[in-house]
Amino acid sequence: MLEQLQIVNNDVIIEKVVISFQHGGLNNSLDAMIEVVNEYGQGRTQIQSLSEKQKKLTAETSGQISLRELWSRKLKEV
Repeated sequence: MLEQLQIVNNDVIIEKVVISFQHGGLNNSLDAMIEVVNEYGQGRTQIQSLSEKQKKLTAETSGQISLRELWSRKLKEV
């Protein structure tokens, strides 16, 4: 009877270790996903910024907007 109780207790301890390990893995996966989402958001922001700058530069080189006008716009933004 005592032997069976020890076996049951050992099984319970093993289950706790496995569950703890699985929770740790889940937490690591969640942290990785959060990092991916954050990086994705930052990337989108940078792409939008680059797109806006490209539009301004394209307009300048095509002669639609003078360099002086771009400079005055920049001063107004600051």
